[in-house]
Amino acid sequence: MAVIAASSVRTCLGDGQQTFAALLEGRCGVGPLRYVDSSAVGVEYGYHVGEAGPEASRRASGWLAECVREALASAGVDASAGRIPVLVGSGLRELRGAERWAIDAADFSARELHMADVVAAISPALGPVLTISNACSAAGSALALAQDLVDSGAAQVVVAAGADAMTATMLAMIGRVAERPTTRVRPFDTDRTGVLLGE
Repeated sequence: MAVIAASSVRTCLGDGQQTFAALLEGRCGVGPLRYVDSSAVGVEYGYHVGEAGPEASRRASGWLAECVREALASAGVDASAGRIPVLVGSGLRELRGAERWAIDAADFSARELHMADVVAAISPALGPVLTISNACSAAGSALALAQDLVDSGAAQVVVAAGADAMTATMLAMIGRVAERPTTRVRPFDTDRTGVLLGE
């Protein structure tokens, strides 16, 4: 039977404890759109992971590395037991890096879309790394596949992760088709106006 031994998150509300507390209080993490010209994409708000200053490169990979390190430490994983497969769900991978490479000539390698190198750098015990990129269900698929690997006996320990940062491409896709701008996500509201992106 698969057991979740530890977890770690970064959301618009903070780390795991901060996110849980904010949800209990009914707080919303929506804020003004950052890093992308809102008039160009038709979106004014988003659920950004809180970071000060200009846009950092490889944001999704940075959060992924932080969370994997924290979860492994919290779980007390014995790396000497053998290689630990890592399943990373990401609908967008590091697409923002590719956008900045195309528009601003920022340094970027197509290899970085996969996120394997940033995970492998955490520990030589981690790998193979498989990136699952099937839209909004990517991280859920990674979790389900991790359970399958443990339940089948193919692995004793698996890291299941998910990471996404906003991209101009996805923002334009939701903003240019909306009849009117959306200010926050309200999926069960009959007066909802559309969707927003979160990190």
